[in-house]
Amino acid sequence: MLAVALVGLIGVCSAILLPIIPGVLELGNLAATLMILRATDPLAPGRSHTSATQLALLLHAGYNLAATLASVPAGHAGDRRGVLKILAAGAGCFTLAYLGFATNGTSILLLAGYFILAGIGIGCAETAESAAVASSRRRQLGQPRGSGGALASDCDPYRVPVSPDIDRARGALLGTFVGDAVGMPFEGAAPAAIPERLTMLDARLGRGTYTDDTQMAIALAESLLERGLVDAEALGRAFVAAHDPRRGYGSGTTEVLRLVRSGVHPHDAAESLFGGEGSQGNGAAMRIAPVAVRYADDVAALTSAACASARVTHAHPLAVDAAVAQAVAIAAALMGDPPLDAALQTATTVELNQRLTEAARLLDSGPEPAELAAALGNRPTGHESVPVAIYSATAHESVEAAITFAVRCGGDTDTIGAMAGAIAAARTGASTIPCHWLDALEEAPKGRRYVESLADRLAAARAKR
Repeated sequence: MLAVALVGLIGVCSAILLPIIPGVLELGNLAATLMILRATDPLAPGRSHTSATQLALLLHAGYNLAATLASVPAGHAGDRRGVLKILAAGAGCFTLAYLGFATNGTSILLLAGYFILAGIGIGCAETAESAAVASSRRRQLGQPRGSGGALASDCDPYRVPVSPDIDRARGALLGTFVGDAVGMPFEGAAPAAIPERLTMLDARLGRGTYTDDTQMAIALAESLLERGLVDAEALGRAFVAAHDPRRGYGSGTTEVLRLVRSGVHPHDAAESLFGGEGSQGNGAAMRIAPVAVRYADDVAALTSAACASARVTHAHPLAVDAAVAQAVAIAAALMGDPPLDAALQTATTVELNQRLTEAARLLDSGPEPAELAAALGNRPTGHESVPVAIYSATAHESVEAAITFAVRCGGDTDTIGAMAGAIAAARTGASTIPCHWLDALEEAPKGRRYVESLADRLAAARAKR
């Protein structure tokens, strides 16, 4: 009995202090279960040490099965509540099995106490093992860290492997989010005032938070998924419901949403601005990524949906044309085609076409951010920001380089960064977004994980067409 108790004590200590040694945990778990049963219930009617041993083995096997079924999926999915799932699964297994064999309540209480200690340790071992398996799978596939292939993001080794299509769809939306959050602290700054290396800084609502760019993209994605198409009235209501003035909405969009809230149709509200001409702003282009993900394989449907979504807040032809060009550029990246070429083929206004043509010419000379801003613009109008974003994504292979260059162009940095990030990450996948940026994104009810889930649903909707 003393020997069993000693081994059981070692098991409990191992569960707390040595979760990286599954073998010790398994031995300790079995021995501790046996110790508790023999110590508390040896005189129960019909009970013998042999039956206690059999019960210990049954509980041990059942617990391992329950803990594995709970911890491995939780670990792969990056579920922060994974330990709670492990505890719940194991507790249920212990309780049901023991109630079927024992009448001594002391045994149950002691087993539950032990389980709380051992369950956490064994759960850690199970999830660590899941991480090792995922890492091994990546090595077998010959995929380097951040290659955009097997895993949704190497920032989180427990994530379930995803297809390249899903990875790129997530990239389009998370790229918008990251570029927005990285660029926000420098909004309105001159190129010379922005550092060469960018980190996620504290601004507005905090480090890693998004602006109206991403908030409106989320609302657009939700409406698109709910209605199955761009419904102007439904989208207008979605924008009104999501509107948070702290996110930095422009005056034009704020006025449109005020009118829509009062009962005015979105088209009428958008057309009433600026003497009836509508806004030339880039607000329609900055949020367009969900439309691109949904209709990436159908240019005609994509163009129509992009126009429809733009006109809910922006009626001016320049703003609509810029939104369509940005949508087409993201879609081209998703499909493995050159974004700038696709945008050039789509642009219909002279102003936007001229700037996109100049962007294509500048690819050979490689201008500095300040030089590009002087040539193409960095203002919050569609035709003076979309070309800079498309150039930044086209001229740089990595997401980090594309967003950094875009933000360093100054001016409307959050929107230019968001649009460049959407294109760049759509091309290479969310798994290529730098961990030090991705991990800093806000994780509110409609934060990083939620945005990622919207991308998954949009990609699935496209696949069903």
